[in-house]
Amino acid sequence: MFSSTFSDGVESWLVPSNLVAASDYQIRVSSTSNTNVGDFGNNYFSVTTPFVTVTNPNGGESFQAGSTYNITWNDN
Repeated sequence: MFSSTFSDGVESWLVPSNLVAASDYQIRVSSTSNTNVGDFGNNYFSVTTPFVTVTNPNGGESFQAGSTYNITWNDN
């Protein structure tokens, strides 16, 4: 992910949009001067596919021109 970063114990990571959705990713941190020195995170993490689902309208509605209607959705 990074070739190097400050050794301050924190880093921001923008998840690449082309990363395959899966639940078995791990983070490994290693020394830049000796890649034999490092550690994997203790837990796996997931990358999920982003989604938006429209919940209203949900089909069959008729909308009158010039009127206001509520549209609702769920996303991750």
